[in-house]
Parts: sequence; structure tokens; C-alpha cells
Amino acid sequence: KGFISGGDTGGLFGYVSWSNVINNSYVQAEVTGRGATGGILGLGWHVNIDRCYFTGTVHSSGSSFGPIVGLVGEGIQVFFRNTYYDRDRAGFMGGRTTEEMTYPYAENTYVNWDFENTWVEDVYMFHNDGYPYLSWQTFHFEFIPPASLSAAPDDNVVILNWQNPPDSLRTLLGYNVFRDDEQINDELLTVTEYHDTDVINKVTYSYYVTARYDDGESGPSNRVFATPYSSSSEPELIHFGTKLLGNYPNPFNPETKISFYLDKGGKVKLEVFTIRGQKIATLLDDRLEQGEHSVVWTPRTIRGSDLSSGVYLYRLQTGDYDRTRKMLYLK
Repeated sequence: KGFISGGDTGGLFGYVSWSNVINNSYVQAEVTGRGATGGILGLGWHVNIDRCYFTGTVHSSGSSFGPIVGLVGEGIQVFFRNTYYDRDRAGFMGGRTTEEMTYPYAENTYVNWDFENTWVEDVYMFHNDGYPYLSWQTFHFEFIPPASLSAAPDDNVVILNWQNPPDSLRTLLGYNVFRDDEQINDELLTVTEYHDTDVINKVTYSYYVTARYDDGESGPSNRVFATPYSSSSEPELIHFGTKLLGNYPNPFNPETKISFYLDKGGKVKLEVFTIRGQKIATLLDDRLEQGEHSVVWTPRTIRGSDLSSGVYLYRLQTGDYDRTRKMLYLK
């Protein structure tokens, strides 16, 4: 987040002059100032800005402010090369839309950038909301936990299943399973299923799973509750409230399954949108009972034609729940 300054204020620099270079940088912040205020640079004199972008907001009580530079010295040049800003977020004309700046990019975005040694494409939109990030930042991202944990109780056993975490750019070694916040597996698991037989029928247990990487361990997956039962009783499975569980696979082609859980029955609406918010399809608009549900979506327009590759949004709405998530379609 930016700050209020009495002088020149920028997301990276307040004042830079005489043949200095700003390159391979980006800012995602709220920048606020009283003087020359810019998303990257406040006041510039003879400056080259190359391979940079800004996705935040700029506020100034003065008259000199902009998404990249607040003010250029009189009679002085500031050179912009391969430099962009998100006009949807920054609120300035020009620039690029969010869709053009996030993966997969428009053809004229991020030209001449080094995506082998300097920048990394956020293909799965888990690290930087789809914007490219600097390769050295890979080591600062959170460890991604496993996805979509489910529990199937049976007679004297609870069967757990989960999905591999999305690509975290780290080396995944395996998984640990926790029951009532205590680890229960003796050795690291390399499969995405676990049978917990050390249980008592009609006792409710809580579970979550973590992913172990070569240099650390993730936080917990979604938590589920299960009550094993004897052959003379009915199974019971309790989830942790209404939840949009996600879609699998992701990225996907030609179709993906969107799953969600309802803690009570009621009216449910599930819709798909473009990244710009244009509705493509209504997958559900009906009353459903409590429990886990899923819908398979094949990318089509309302008129039935194929959709292009890209990021799409899906939104689940109930009486007291509203959640939107992203998915990536790759042809």
C-alpha cells in the first residue's frame, strides 16, 4: 500500500533523474500523495522505464498524477518501453484491460519480456492473479495445500480422497493427514487417498490434509467431518458449511466438473461469466437438497458455438452464500 507524502510520490520511486533506468518491476498498491504522484514514479527527468507494469490505484490532492509517472520535468523526456498499466483497476484511460494483462495475454502485451530468466507466467492464476511475476519471487509464495478433500464414512473406516494441489513451482513430496488436528499417518503419503481405520463408530471426527514440499509444508486443505457407522446404522457426512469446492480438472479441456456443498436445501444459482463479467451460461437455477452436488460444463456460448481459450469465472449463489472462482480453459 502506498503512503501520503508532501513531496513527489511513486509506487517505487518519488524522484528519479538523468539517465537512470527502471526496469523489470511492477507495483500492485494504492499510491497516495500531495505532489507529483505516479503508480511507479512520482517525478522523472531523463528516465527510461522498461518492462514494468502497474495494477494499483493513484490518488493525489495535486494536479500531477498518472498510472505510471506523475509528472515529467519540463522539456525533459521519459522513455516508456514495454510498460503497461491495468486501466480497469487504475481507472485511467488507455493502458490494457485486466483480461489483456493476465494470462493468457493479448498478443501486444509483454512483448520483448524475458520469460525464461526474468519473468514467470502465472498460468494457473494462483500466485499473482494471472499477472506475470519475477522469477525470484517463486521462493516467497505460500505453499499450496491439496484441493477438494472429501470423506466417505463406512463401517469402522473413513475413506479420504483429495486432489493434487495446483502447480506451485515447488517439488511436491507427498501428503500428511490430520484427524482432530493430530497427524495420523506414520509415513509421508504419495497417493491422494487414505483409509482411517483407527476410528470408533458413531463418533464424529474432523479431517484435513497438508502437502509436503522439498522446502516446507502447506497449510490445511478444506476441513471435512465424518462419522463412521456400524452396519445397522446410516452413514453421516458433514461438511464445513456451504462451500464452492472448485472445478476439476483446472486447467481443462474439453470439460470440467464444478462441485459445491450445501449445508441446507434451498434455491441455488450457478452461472459462468467471461473475465469481463459477461454471462455465458446458467448451469443451475433451481432448488437443491442439502449435500454435495456437481455440474459438468463444456465451454459453449449461449448459442452453442465453441468458446476460445482463456480464464472464465463461475459464481455460486444461495440465500446466504455468494462466491466466485476462476477456471482456465485451454484448447
